[in-house]
Amino acid sequence: MLSPDGGSLYYMTADSTVNIDGQPAPDSWVKLMKRDLASGEEKELTRQKYMPPLAHVDLSRDGRYLVIGPAAPTASGIVAVISASGGTPREVTTHGSLRSIDLSPDGRYLAFHDIDPVTKSVALLVVPVEGGEPRTLMRGPAPQSIATVAWGPDSRSLLVSSKSPAEGSKQELWRVPVNGASPQKLDLDPDQIAGGFILSPDGKQAAFWSAPPPKKPAEIWVTENFLPASTARK
Repeated sequence: MLSPDGGSLYYMTADSTVNIDGQPAPDSWVKLMKRDLASGEEKELTRQKYMPPLAHVDLSRDGRYLVIGPAAPTASGIVAVISASGGTPREVTTHGSLRSIDLSPDGRYLAFHDIDPVTKSVALLVVPVEGGEPRTLMRGPAPQSIATVAWGPDSRSLLVSSKSPAEGSKQELWRVPVNGASPQKLDLDPDQIAGGFILSPDGKQAAFWSAPPPKKPAEIWVTENFLPASTARK
């Protein structure tokens, strides 16, 4: 991962051989490294036994800190924050895995998903990066799917794709406010979105590519007046 100024590269590495399953040996350490691209100088920022060898690393937009966590969609483990200059990671949550879209644009919140086996429910939660208790923004009965599509550009809401476990149900796209207000259903069909979802800085337009029918090329779509209503066009 590159720093905002393009001068540094951050990456993970293990300092020992791996087992037959591709995981590091029990006595190994996983290191977070920083390389100065101009001089080639490398610096070890931290080493931890709990970090997975293929952890996801996300850098705040101001380049002040990094967020580290499991990368696999079904993984769970410690998600921590560390200064970009190095030091001891500070645990933020032990829920779920980390993806690039989970860190809010202003760097204040992490969004994650939780499955509660007691209540048999799935939930979308946010937790402040600076510390605090997670807050539930959206919850539904398992095996309902709840997936973060994108943060709003002002970090005040998330776009979430949700599908009920009921037979014949379809994916729905919701705007979920971070302040706990009621979620708002949007009229864009999430089944249209195959990837590359990007919101404009003012939130009025969104671009994405759509999964094509067999033997036809993929299509790029742009929405107009995306928040709160949207109309998609090629």
